[in-house]
Amino acid sequence: MYTPNLTLLSRFICIAILSFWGLTSKAQQNPKVERCIPYKPSVAFEKWLHQKVQAEATNPKRITAEIINIPVVVHVIHNGEAIGTGTNISQAQIESQIRILNEDFRKKINTNGHNTHPAGADIEINFQLAVQSPDGIPTDGIVRVNGGRTSWGIVDDPTLKALSFWNPEHYLNVWVCNLPGLLGYAQFPETDLIGVPQNSDTRNPLTDGIVVHYQSFGDTGNVSAPYDKGRTATHEIGHYLGLLHISGDAFCPGDDFCTDTPPVNDQTRGCPSSIPVACDGSDSQIENYMDYTDDRCMNMFTEQQKTRMRAVLANSPRRKTLKDSPGLQLVNLIANNAGIASITQVQSSNCDTDVSPRVVIRNFGNNALTSVTITYNIDGSSPQTITWQGNLASLDTITVQLPTTQTTRADHQLNVETSLPNGQVDTDIVNNTKSANFTIKPLNAIPLEYNFSDTTILNSTWEIVNPDQQETWMPIVVPEQNQSQGNDVMVLPYFDYPEVGQEDQLLTPLLDVSGAQQLLLEFRVAYAQFKSGDELSRDGLKVGVSTDCGQTFTIVYEKYGDTLATDDPVSENWKPIRTNQWRSEIINLSEWAGKGNIQVGFIGVNSYGNNVYIDDINLTPSALSTNPDDFVVIAPNPVINQEIQFNLRLPEVTNALEWALYDLSGKRVKNGQVANAQFQSITIPAKTQLLAGVYILKVSTPQYTVTKRVMIF
Repeated sequence: MYTPNLTLLSRFICIAILSFWGLTSKAQQNPKVERCIPYKPSVAFEKWLHQKVQAEATNPKRITAEIINIPVVVHVIHNGEAIGTGTNISQAQIESQIRILNEDFRKKINTNGHNTHPAGADIEINFQLAVQSPDGIPTDGIVRVNGGRTSWGIVDDPTLKALSFWNPEHYLNVWVCNLPGLLGYAQFPETDLIGVPQNSDTRNPLTDGIVVHYQSFGDTGNVSAPYDKGRTATHEIGHYLGLLHISGDAFCPGDDFCTDTPPVNDQTRGCPSSIPVACDGSDSQIENYMDYTDDRCMNMFTEQQKTRMRAVLANSPRRKTLKDSPGLQLVNLIANNAGIASITQVQSSNCDTDVSPRVVIRNFGNNALTSVTITYNIDGSSPQTITWQGNLASLDTITVQLPTTQTTRADHQLNVETSLPNGQVDTDIVNNTKSANFTIKPLNAIPLEYNFSDTTILNSTWEIVNPDQQETWMPIVVPEQNQSQGNDVMVLPYFDYPEVGQEDQLLTPLLDVSGAQQLLLEFRVAYAQFKSGDELSRDGLKVGVSTDCGQTFTIVYEKYGDTLATDDPVSENWKPIRTNQWRSEIINLSEWAGKGNIQVGFIGVNSYGNNVYIDDINLTPSALSTNPDDFVVIAPNPVINQEIQFNLRLPEVTNALEWALYDLSGKRVKNGQVANAQFQSITIPAKTQLLAGVYILKVSTPQYTVTKRVMIF
């Protein structure tokens, strides 16, 4: 049985990545320039790939490898510079990189990509800038987008790639941008097996491709030594096609699963005149494209690296379809040809039952387009027709807004079709139709009462907004806090989340509050600040109310650091283990009562400190009680650990609240005051041991006195 030798521990990977970004030991350091990032081998992937390699090796029909042509689209993400200036690199620089890829992957003689090493391989892969776009129109394979910022990082990956993206089943997406501290990175391929675990990044087709720093792309124009020979893209495409670093990103004997690349203890940097010794005593293969050496040192892939890449190209999703891509097929325009480029918007809000779709029409023909018929329906209902008239030049687009249609709160499909361009029969119907699925959120009645024990509710009706696609709100079970049951809660794992300032939203279902006269929101929160020396983290939690389906929020609650904290600062990954490490919060939302539909958002603000937990969210249409006996709630009661916690639920703010704790003899044992009292949680610390027994808690204002019995075990 084949068992990959995976010596790279996950903790090493985490430390290596954090170290690269200057975040080890939760301390800030200056990041250094690196060629790439560590890639952790996957047992499932390596087993799958080994089986594919073995099957290919025993295939009696295989005589020689097929030469595969891969269409490339280069997305230049600039900051508004003129073409050829700064990050908006020139066409010549892009074309030089394509030439270098072909020299390297084809081992072309009389080029920097040629070698005479006995293991050196011609990979038999050619790269070419696409000549046909996903829309079916001619292209030079270059897309230029003003990203509106000076630099990008790995944490910006989804945002960067959303700016410009082509179907990864047909194109190798290459993003070129300013990537400080890093030359490039790639999305690894995945298996074609259902149910085989994959890294979450490799599963995402919307981010598939490679990213390269603009000064390391090609060998002319805005390039910078020693990474000025175009080898960064060669290296990253190696990852894209399944290659690991030759060290396996591990200490000896790390494994990249290629026996013709001697195992090394670490990547080689620079261009050493004295060849380092590999783990087995042989010379290190510093000329391998999957090492970290300078560009001028690199000139080879090996035969076994070729075997891995060819197996990936033949079997991996979004790799095996590249060779049959229409991206390398020249486009022949006909006279009258209109079609749909995209559906840019179906609904302005997925809370509104009125939809006003926007459709982008493209003139795919040679003639100017002066009219076209647009037919549309929702869910296959009776078709509606409009006629657009104007003057649209060849290959240009125009956005047409369809009439407003009312539909129901459910999942739907919009179907749109064009016909009769310039009143003529459209002989090319491939681009005439498009569909878009959309959902209108269901409207939920109040009260809302949810304790996160049923994750089906969480996954179906709640919403998590995670802008950077990194760590975010997640359900977790914390240790039991009483003798009867555990505690299902939501947590923001800020202890392991280094992106300071990131905000993640947890949104309630869409709630109908049109019939409410009062609204009261209650929830529990738990948090302990992270302490490093004299430094204390200041993670935050905000609560906002949205009336526009989560697009904007009115903030009604905001606490940070010591104000948010429910326990003493700690220097470890904190988790609440006792009931008194939680605090109940109450917010009066009556301002929104009777005003239609709302969503409540719980918004975390990351300070790379410690975890934030919430639980037991209740939104009720009830008004606050006017009975003073309900103004003070002791929880838990009886008290087990001699630390008494009581919650205030006052109908209005008072600046003159006093409390006192008495034993049964009438002796006052503790007392205090609360300023601006209304919804606070107050903890009476056990600085001196309280004996087991019954105590009396009195809470007083000028208007009333509340008396409660407290039992301590």
